[in-house]
Amino acid sequence: MRLWIRSTLPPTTTTHHHHPTQTAHHHSLSSKLHRMPGTLPTRRITILSRLLPVSTLTALLMVMFSRLTPFTSTSLSPTRRPACSEVARGGGAGPLSARDGSPARRLRRRNSPPTKFTIDGHSGVLRIRANETLDYETTPAHFVTVVAKDGGGKYKGVHQVMSSTATITVNVVDAQDTPPSFVGTPYFGYIYEVSLPGSEIFTVSAKDGDQGNPNPIHYSIINGSDGIFIINSTSGCISLTTDPGQLRSELYEVRVKASEVGESQEPMDYDITTVTVRVVDLNNHPPTFYGEVGPQNRFEVTMFEHPPAGEILRGFKITVNDSDQGANAKFKLRLVGPGRVLRVVPQTVLNEAQVTIIVEDTSGIDYEKGATLSFKLLAVEIDTPERFSATADIVIHLLDTNDNVPAFTSEYYITRIAENSPGGSSLVSVTAIDPDSGPWGEVKYTIYGTGSDLFSINYSSGVISTQPWASLDAEARSKYNFYVKAEDGEGEYSLAEVFVTVLDLNDHPPEFQQTWVEKTMIIGTPVRI
Repeated sequence: MRLWIRSTLPPTTTTHHHHPTQTAHHHSLSSKLHRMPGTLPTRRITILSRLLPVSTLTALLMVMFSRLTPFTSTSLSPTRRPACSEVARGGGAGPLSARDGSPARRLRRRNSPPTKFTIDGHSGVLRIRANETLDYETTPAHFVTVVAKDGGGKYKGVHQVMSSTATITVNVVDAQDTPPSFVGTPYFGYIYEVSLPGSEIFTVSAKDGDQGNPNPIHYSIINGSDGIFIINSTSGCISLTTDPGQLRSELYEVRVKASEVGESQEPMDYDITTVTVRVVDLNNHPPTFYGEVGPQNRFEVTMFEHPPAGEILRGFKITVNDSDQGANAKFKLRLVGPGRVLRVVPQTVLNEAQVTIIVEDTSGIDYEKGATLSFKLLAVEIDTPERFSATADIVIHLLDTNDNVPAFTSEYYITRIAENSPGGSSLVSVTAIDPDSGPWGEVKYTIYGTGSDLFSINYSSGVISTQPWASLDAEARSKYNFYVKAEDGEGEYSLAEVFVTVLDLNDHPPEFQQTWVEKTMIIGTPVRI
């Protein structure tokens, strides 16, 4: 069996009206294929991207058939000269024909996922479906499988329908239908304080949307430059034209246009984007603390203990400053020392601030716990890789106040003394402590209460004794209690109770109440004397 292929040569990339002799020449191109069992026929069709009529197609059809029954002949050929834009809508793409010794034949597209093509089952014309378009940017190639069946007949006594399959590859050629677009937006550029005129700020990049047949891109600045920036029309590189010290703004919005350049060197489709250029200060200044006379890293104040919570320590005159700009001048303040005693405001500073130290826990500012409090004031940059910092010593010298009363070591004291002990005998020593300094910490003792007149206490030592003239008799009174008072130099005092027990001694012989007792006794009965 012999196969014939009739095809036209692909047209050039521009549209031409061909002379009839040229058309005849194209249709005269043919080749003969011999049957090759076990191979799959293949056709390749190229749909061009230039502005050509919708219903045209150029096909390179490579067909190889394998049949179980012999064909008389098979020929495949387009009937019109094809050329179609990638955005062409439904139309003809050329007929396919299959010949066989059987009386009838039918062409159909094999059942497969939906395609953008359809084929006439009798004429073999392959068409783009109605309301469908071809888009190179979405799908640059399509694959269509076509099945040809004969009318059926008997073969070796069995009725059979013979078929053959061809695969058509439709290559879509890109057309100039998609504008350019910028790549990697949004764009941000930076000018540093050490930049020089001519320094590159940023390079924009745009690509033609028609990647199969891209045009060159031309770059230009529309507005926002203020004469400060220029752009290379070919590379898209934006450069600085002036010294950064002369810039009056920290932020510039530069509008850049990317245009396609056609064959006539005239701008075509375009895209516009914005390049945000920020003037960046280099982080070359750490935070610095200042006192009333200049930079200072130690601040001292003298104050009384226990200031009220929320009070501002006005004795400190502290200013902190970072000479950089923007994020480089943003830092945090921290006060490191005894926990939650003081706090610092503000906690976040931009450029410069007056430092205020406020009392948070008044119990922590106690002279008795320490006459001096020491803290570290830290300023640490927040958003910089260098994390520059500064440190200052905060020293508070405390003055004592009479904020404590004398406190006894016990709420009560219990003591015992033997009766008939000589006057001036010591009973017990009481102790009260006042942590205040000076006269506020000097404790004096006194006693008072019922029965205290038989006892005395040393004014300074707190030793309690019996009065020199007192003689305690358990038979007369065995229990005494009275109060002892501890008082500081400013009249602050506290009390404790003293309990005294007089121990009885065997100092008295038994005595009858009467010297002569006469009773009458009955034998066997007890008598009370």
